[in-house]
Amino acid sequence: MKSIITLLLLIGSLPIAIASVHTLAPFQDITQLNEDGAPTRSAVGIDGNSIILVTRMNNGIRTTLWRQGARGRWAQSRVLSDVALPVEQRGADVAMKNGIAAVRVSKQRILIFERVNNDWTQTDALDDPTYTGGVAVSGARILVGATACTDGADAYIFQKNSTTGRWDITGRIDTEFPGCAGANDVDLNNTTAMIRGPGRDVQSYRRNGSALNWFWTDEFDYPAPSAGNYFPPTGAMAVQGDIAVGPGGGYMRNDGTGHWDPVGRITPLDYWTGSGRASRPVYRDGVLLNTDSPEGYRMQSELYVYAPNASGGFDHAAVLYTGYTPTDYDVSGRTVVVCSESDDIVVTDTATKVFTLPDPLVGADAIAQDFETKDVSGITQTGNAGFALTGTSQSIVLRSAAGGDAIAVLNGSNWRGYEYVEADVTPRAVASGDPWVGLALRYTDANNFYFASIHGSHEMRISRKVDGVVTTLRQVMLPFLLTETRRFTFTIDGKTMTAEVTGVDTHEQLTVDDTTFGGGRVALLTSRVRADFDNVLARQTKRFTFADRRYDDMNLYGREWAFSGSGWTEDYLGLKQTDSTGGGSAVIGVPVADQDINATLRLDSFGSANPVSSFALMARYVDPRNYYSLSVRSSGTIQLRRTIGGNTQVVRSANFVPGAGYRQYGLRAIGSELHAYVDGELLFVAHDSAFTEGAYGLTTYHAAISSSRFHASQP
Repeated sequence: MKSIITLLLLIGSLPIAIASVHTLAPFQDITQLNEDGAPTRSAVGIDGNSIILVTRMNNGIRTTLWRQGARGRWAQSRVLSDVALPVEQRGADVAMKNGIAAVRVSKQRILIFERVNNDWTQTDALDDPTYTGGVAVSGARILVGATACTDGADAYIFQKNSTTGRWDITGRIDTEFPGCAGANDVDLNNTTAMIRGPGRDVQSYRRNGSALNWFWTDEFDYPAPSAGNYFPPTGAMAVQGDIAVGPGGGYMRNDGTGHWDPVGRITPLDYWTGSGRASRPVYRDGVLLNTDSPEGYRMQSELYVYAPNASGGFDHAAVLYTGYTPTDYDVSGRTVVVCSESDDIVVTDTATKVFTLPDPLVGADAIAQDFETKDVSGITQTGNAGFALTGTSQSIVLRSAAGGDAIAVLNGSNWRGYEYVEADVTPRAVASGDPWVGLALRYTDANNFYFASIHGSHEMRISRKVDGVVTTLRQVMLPFLLTETRRFTFTIDGKTMTAEVTGVDTHEQLTVDDTTFGGGRVALLTSRVRADFDNVLARQTKRFTFADRRYDDMNLYGREWAFSGSGWTEDYLGLKQTDSTGGGSAVIGVPVADQDINATLRLDSFGSANPVSSFALMARYVDPRNYYSLSVRSSGTIQLRRTIGGNTQVVRSANFVPGAGYRQYGLRAIGSELHAYVDGELLFVAHDSAFTEGAYGLTTYHAAISSSRFHASQP
């Protein structure tokens, strides 16, 4: 059991996530095949429109050049080198930057390629039995690690001789690390070099004018990785400017004299699922990559992406789904190339894939609109009909006129890659002709967009409109029902569009591919229909799990709850609070702004009717005196509450009896919008700005409860 004080200290040290995390699929597969046609492992490097793969073939090492062409697709240009070697002599590595590529093709041989007239030409080769370590490129320099068991240096710096055209040694580094491991984990940033030694020991060096020996500036242990990770992190320090990120996610800042001070830690937003290993960091072009696992016990990992923020820290920006555990990766601009392998005891598969990162890198906040504030300044209307607000508190909707075409465009929704919109839609009346109601994505103007629609002819369609001409891409029969509210969603993921309608007795889904439009805005549409729109949600990122405690399938992986009070127990059967005579809480999560919290809970007993007993779901938890909650009360009510400085105010209330079985409770916070749910049905709508971010969890007062699942996600 952990104390709440521990959690509060941790929350204070964690970043606040204001935007959203992208979850990205590969743009292209460029996996290399060996002589038998089987996928094989490659070291990877990228520089602008060029990728170099150094691939382990059956008989040696092959180096291939890939170039980016039409529509951003990558194609193999040519073989740069093909070296036959026995297994014990093979080595594969590549560092690539600024038109220079250092390519390791054996344990002691490194080929140097340079970009000449937009092509890559070999200009030299570095051959020495001691050149066995890592390689790095920065500016016009190449850093090569060496074995530590000779009288030579532990690392060498090479620069091109403008007279001879050869790459000469212009610097050397002697670390005096113990043992013979050598400088395998190295990085170079302009005139700063970092060499990782045994354990967490790191030494930094700086160029000393024209002197051959680079001078030592600091030695330190990089910050220890987060507790609870089964496998220790690996890799070199990743240096960019005055920031160096270590394996495990701790990062340091140079004080200007060459000394490095720890200043923070990279924290993934799914940290409470068990991630945080943060292995093998790569930091380049304002993009930080590392391998991590959403469940820390697993060997299989994904590639996590972070972006530096204005406060000097890093925002969790994306997760790249590589399929297997990344073994080597690189980034240039907004393109990532990664080789990954399966994690079986015997490696059975491998893949090399290219990802395109979004720009801007950090996802925008979701757009939520339930119209309760009567503020529609975030909507731009067009068309020959229009929309207007109607209804009373808790049931205000945006209603279209029935006489023509009505278009309501959501401002700030100009997105690419992944786009999603959902709304509760209720047709009220129709005019003659072909009446329909719909949702649009990748909207450019009134004549160019994709849309999903439900028609008076009892059809559901996905269509595109190009220069005013509508083409139906796919359709299915679906009843058009006046006055029935149905949930309507429309998604585009790359080129794949999916529309889904869910009603009382209705569920239909359509999927189709198209590549006409690459991006655009979100819009609500009607044609010759009076229809109500409510509870609109639009986002450019997929749902992303922050925390998941699912006991029905014995899922206990992840980090532990922070408990306060007595009576809390957790095992494979579930989370329980057995003390119905006191109060307590169970809190979890990295503080985030937008959050969707769901728990499957059963009331076991209320301890008393006076004072009122209760159990509650908490959102945007700041500390024990500040949070929102959805509270089930022994007085026969359920309440949406806010607790500020220990003083609790009831925001919404309704009669409610939880019964004897499990019920699903939900609390969603997006911006100032708060929605509460029971068993998937919307119960309360409110707006409040007292708390803009926080963790999440459960709290009880004189109540015993059981939980079979707790789930928190990005809305």
